[in-house]
Amino acid sequence: MTPKATSAPLAAGPAQPFAPAIRPVRRIPFAWVVFCLGFLLFSLGRMAQAVAPALMRSEPTEIDDAYRYLAQAQVMATCFDGECPALQSIEAQLELGEGGSQVAFNRLRTDIHLFTYFHPLFSLALNGFRALGLGASPAFTLVSGVLGMMVVAAVALWLLAVWGPAPAGVALLLMAFYPLPGQGMHFVPGTIALGWAALTWSVILGRKVSLYPWLPVLWLASLATHPMGIFYVTAALLMLPGMSLPRLERPDRWLLLVGALLIAVRFVLAALVPSFGLSGDVDRFYAQGTTLPVAVALGLADLGDWVVRWGATYWRLTAGVLLVAIGLLTTIPSSRRRVWVTALALLAILVASLLYHHPVHGSTATGRIWGVVALFLAGAIGGALVFGATAVATWLSSMRWGGMRGPSLWLRGVA
Repeated sequence: MTPKATSAPLAAGPAQPFAPAIRPVRRIPFAWVVFCLGFLLFSLGRMAQAVAPALMRSEPTEIDDAYRYLAQAQVMATCFDGECPALQSIEAQLELGEGGSQVAFNRLRTDIHLFTYFHPLFSLALNGFRALGLGASPAFTLVSGVLGMMVVAAVALWLLAVWGPAPAGVALLLMAFYPLPGQGMHFVPGTIALGWAALTWSVILGRKVSLYPWLPVLWLASLATHPMGIFYVTAALLMLPGMSLPRLERPDRWLLLVGALLIAVRFVLAALVPSFGLSGDVDRFYAQGTTLPVAVALGLADLGDWVVRWGATYWRLTAGVLLVAIGLLTTIPSSRRRVWVTALALLAILVASLLYHHPVHGSTATGRIWGVVALFLAGAIGGALVFGATAVATWLSSMRWGGMRGPSLWLRGVA
């Protein structure tokens, strides 16, 4: 009988280390890819339109406005009390008898440009860079560019907070090279005031309570940059209870109080110190101001023109309205409250702006707020386009699988 071969025991070798666990590769959701692409093109488009032309010329763009801002900054730095001979001479000319409507128009415009510090924060920034040795034009371009990037980021964050990444990204793509009717997107004090406020809107809509202590600082910056900050801060105060009700938390109550106090201080300052008025001494040059019915009628006429021009951007006004309606009606549940709170806040300040018509600037306040509404509506149109793309992808997926299993959508979770 053949003996069984015995196998030698396995030699004990060195302990084999455990192979490291392979971490799955994190894929960036497609919705965030859309948003990042939209933000990139929006930034490039805004900078190409507002800053790039200034870099290729010795004088700033929008010369009529730019020289006004530079002149006010210079007056604020060298003749704050208005007691220098040059301003005294101009002031004396403003008092030379009575004239017609065109004379009153020119006098009020001069008063606004030289004797009213209605954007002191912007003037301080200009004077700060000029104190570092920059010339007037480079200082204006630098301040406009730096604060302009803040505006671009603020608008993107606000649309993101309202609509979500994919609709906001599509909206930014749509608005990348589009000058808003009635507002534009030039980086001037009125738009910069919007940027400061829009940063607070994104915080409020996102309920980022840890950032609440910064809101009064940003509101103060908006109010100090331009009188339009009054409208934008008011919109923020309307969003606070809209996002917190039915229970108004203590931080919200404090912010409402502080915000209302800041607006009240701005009005009191304008009433007590003429040089810090909201837009010149209108009563001094126009004994009979525009009546309320006339102001509303003029504002509605201008607003109607801007709405028609906005609709033409989307082929027809009817098409634009239809896309907005689809975007509003198909908003995902988690975003509905933010969407409607924002819509009501913007509608409130738009209606309030119709009550104000300036002899020189006309319905500029309504036009600027309409520009903000147009940005909001672009988010709704972005939502409609995302909804349509998702519906098409769902249908194609169901056709491919014959209805046997749920579709694997490339746009899953886009909102």
